[in-house]
Amino acid sequence: MLALLLLLHASAAFANRLCPDDRSTEQPRRSVFVSPLTHHWNFSPEHRQVGLLALQRELPDNRFCGISLFSNSFGQPSVYAFTGARHPQLLGQERLYGSLSVGLIYGYVGR
Repeated sequence: MLALLLLLHASAAFANRLCPDDRSTEQPRRSVFVSPLTHHWNFSPEHRQVGLLALQRELPDNRFCGISLFSNSFGQPSVYAFTGARHPQLLGQERLYGSLSVGLIYGYVGR
């Protein structure tokens, strides 16, 4: 548990460097995402339960960045550092949006 807390602290520090400071007078909006389980659409006896914790900061012009810590489908600890854009009012629907992110992922090792 201590190792997880240290990893979270280091990840938050890395996320602050990945995400540029917008220097505006507004307090940046941050989000936390938690996924305690995931459904695998294709069964494999090698699949393990997936858990995820992500920290995200919203930037001006519908952009965002952050870091995600998770256990992948093979039980390996993994990290995804990302940046992206949010597309509001998708298909002309006020409450529908899409997001697209790119980043670096670590944790899928082996075959």
